[in-house]
Amino acid sequence: GKRPENFETRTMSILIFVLTLSIFSCLGFPAYDYDLPAMEEALNASLARINSQSWGRNLYGVVRSHITGVDMWSSDAYRLELQFSIRETVCSKASGRDPSTCAFRTGPYVVSAS
Repeated sequence: GKRPENFETRTMSILIFVLTLSIFSCLGFPAYDYDLPAMEEALNASLARINSQSWGRNLYGVVRSHITGVDMWSSDAYRLELQFSIRETVCSKASGRDPSTCAFRTGPYVVSAS
């Protein structure tokens, strides 16, 4: 029969081959950091629009957000799809405060959306 060392050597060779293939297959995809300034700017613009058009007296703040899709148009142009959840804060619209500095309202009748 075959010796266990041959099996281990063969398994290790296959593993190294698969890892090498996976590394080379990833080299063609550029790595961009989508979530920093572009996401922050889009999120702030969306929240400002919501706060300016909402009927409530208080500001809304972002509870959580993440990128759900990216469409690359060129090496320096792309479209981000964001998903975020908002919740009413304790700050009034008249306060002029940045919603990220306001605490969220609590209770059973607090307005929130995703």
